[in-house]
Amino acid sequence: PAKPKAKVGNTEYTNMDDAIAAWTNNTTLTLLANVTLTEVIKIKSTEARTLELGTYTMTAASGNHAIEITCEGRSSASYALTINADATNPGGISAKGNACIYYKKSGSTKDRPIIRIYNGVFNGSYSINSISNGNTNCPQVWIYGGVFNGNVNLTKNMLRVWGGTFHGWINCTGDSSAYREISGGRFKSWQFMTADAST
Repeated sequence: PAKPKAKVGNTEYTNMDDAIAAWTNNTTLTLLANVTLTEVIKIKSTEARTLELGTYTMTAASGNHAIEITCEGRSSASYALTINADATNPGGISAKGNACIYYKKSGSTKDRPIIRIYNGVFNGSYSINSISNGNTNCPQVWIYGGVFNGNVNLTKNMLRVWGGTFHGWINCTGDSSAYREISGGRFKSWQFMTADAST
């Protein structure tokens, strides 16, 4: 019999697409093998999901981002995505030429999904790419650890870093409600960090 690739809760799946379809609000997707996606995983900013990578790697479909958080216009902060990985032999997310985690703002209202990363190895042109396109944009990115081999590009975001190793550059612009807090980590290159309107 085929070995399971992932589980949601206690239910195991041999087909990754079935596991992703079952990964709904307030559930946890746990990898049980290295997997390659067939399409982008889309998560609403108003939902809360947890990804347990363990020691395994999730590879994006060719030419795609791995995970995309879609803007739903929610103004209050809420945990949208939490990523955990094994501490000693961490799995990760790979998205060659694209983003491991992608967020694009639409509309003019603030949207405040919180992305929390506790560990993992993130390979792509962008480990995280959040784009404003001139609209008000304020997701929050909290990084406690991990290895970020791709760039981190955040437009009008709140960035809080307690640890991690960043081999790419970090570009983070903000406004009065999107400040930066850096209290740990190893960094190679800062591209642009705006001053805050209020601190």
